[in-house]
Amino acid sequence: MAVSASSVLISQINTIVKGIIFNFINNINNPNDFLYNEFALQFEIGYELRKHGFKVYFEKNVTAYSNCSTLKKEIDILVEKDDVRFAIEVKNPKNGQYPMQMRSFIKDIAFIEELVQYKIVDFGFTLTVVDDPLFYSNKGTKGQNFKLTQPYNYFRGSAPIDNSNSYFPINGQYQVNWIPMMSLNNLWRYYFIEI
Repeated sequence: MAVSASSVLISQINTIVKGIIFNFINNINNPNDFLYNEFALQFEIGYELRKHGFKVYFEKNVTAYSNCSTLKKEIDILVEKDDVRFAIEVKNPKNGQYPMQMRSFIKDIAFIEELVQYKIVDFGFTLTVVDDPLFYSNKGTKGQNFKLTQPYNYFRGSAPIDNSNSYFPINGQYQVNWIPMMSLNNLWRYYFIEI
């Protein structure tokens, strides 16, 4: 179980972490330095958090904290500081596979919800970074429109991710807002969801 920390401390750390991650993401000038694959992005986020005094674990097995059955067995980034524990699931897809990747985005949300429900972590985030418009736009490369069906409507349209999805059970409701990465070209976008 996550160590019991005050709600004020959890809120303070949550705010600090969001600031660190947003600052890092919005100051990437060369995607080849940090965004060439998913692990590189995980490592750089972990490095940024360690610079601020956080204890960071990569691919930490859930069984180290609980015998509960979860959707995934390993947490991309597990972070601890001052009796607060949180998780970050990171995606940086590079090879298309749009429906499969979008389902894995939803799975990450459901997984973080499980970690919070089972009190393995106090809170969590999902961060997804893409440079392919077909993840966030229903316009094809030749200008054609694609029908917004699941899972596309969650990421290319305005449908919230909630328990109506047919992939993984979701308790909350989450809106995907693709944010342009300020320092990069128009193709790069990310979304950051807090659970």
